[in-house]
This record gives sequence, C-alpha cells and structure tokens, in this order.
Amino acid sequence: MQGGRPLHREALIETLWPQADQAAGMRGLQVAVSTLRRFLEPDAGRGEAMLLVREGQTYRLALPDPADADVVVFARALAEARGARAVGDPQQAERALERALDAYGGELLPEDGPAEWVVGERERFRAEAAEAATALAELQLARNATMSAALTCERGLTFDRYRDPLWRLLVDAYEHAGEHAAAERARRGYAAMLAELGLDQGAGHVSVPRLLDRRDGTRVTVRTADT
Repeated sequence: MQGGRPLHREALIETLWPQADQAAGMRGLQVAVSTLRRFLEPDAGRGEAMLLVREGQTYRLALPDPADADVVVFARALAEARGARAVGDPQQAERALERALDAYGGELLPEDGPAEWVVGERERFRAEAAEAATALAELQLARNATMSAALTCERGLTFDRYRDPLWRLLVDAYEHAGEHAAAERARRGYAAMLAELGLDQGAGHVSVPRLLDRRDGTRVTVRTADT
C-alpha cells in the first residue's frame, strides 16, 4: 500500500496493534515479518530474504525489476500526467492518465473492510482515480473525442458516483456526440444522485468544468464556481 516506501517499526506497530504495549507490539511485528518473509520467499534460507528488507528501524517491500505494484504504477502515472499538463503536452498527459486508470483496479484492499489503517488510504486512492478520470475526460473532450470522454466519465463514476464534475462532463460528452437519449439518461442519473444527497440540481456546490465552443470551431475549458 505504501508503494515500497520504508515504514518505521513503531508506525507499523501503532497501525496493526494500537492497543498493545511496546514489548507485545515488537513480538507481534517480529512474528508478522517472519511469516510474511516465508510467504514471499518460501525457499530463502535464514537471513537470505530480499523482498522484505529491514533498514535500521524501518521495513520496506523491495520489489525487483521488472516486478511492480499497482499502487506504484498508479502514483507514477499520475505524477507523469501532472508533469505533462504543466508543460502543455496533452497527448502525453492522456497516455499517462489512461495508465493510471488501468492500474487502479478498484477499491484498495477490499478484503480488509473498514480497518482503520486502510480506510484513509483507500479513500485517497479512490478520490485520485476519480480526479484522473475527470482530467482525462476533459482532455478527450478538448480534442472532440466525445465518446471516449463519455466512456471515461462512466468509468470514473464507478469509482465515485458522487463526483459532480464527472456527471456534468458525461452530459456534455453525450450531447456533443449527438447521443441525446444517452445525455438525457445521464441527466436523470445526475438528478437522482443529487436527490439522494438532498440537493437541488440547480444548486451546484463545487467548481465544475464547462466546455464551450468558440466561434472558430475550437473549444476551451472554463472553470466556474456555482453559487
């Protein structure tokens, strides 16, 4: 989950055994590390494990090339997309955002349920994936790839169905594609989501991307804060 970053043993103990005293926590950690090493490298002899590395008072998952973790790929692709957008390279940004969405396989560690140590990270990854879908849909709409943008929005809404900009982009994408029936279904879905939250569709509450047509046929994205 931490993408290969070193974690201090006290942080691990506090996360996994928050009620344990220091001695009990250290015993639990030692057993857990030993068990995990046997699982990762069952044929490694004592002191030969290379995947779960101890560095001073920290532990790190050291994945060898070309092995990787989805969270690492996801974070790397998002960083690449931000860099590409900063230098005005929308094509590279699109490719990076697509890789990020492909790496996001859904809810982080769903088998661990509402465990406190995973909930915060799970929500952060979910929000970042929904934001990546929003950014990708904006770029696709800007080059008039309307159906690709619609599919991206639909995909993003499976991550977070309460993401207001994705609903509005979805309606815009279908309208510009000439898919008016689909646009109307999206409007009804958007209205149902707002009603579920006790909100009126006319009372926007976040900054929303709007795609406007210029007279010369090009398009520009404008952000407006509804009141």
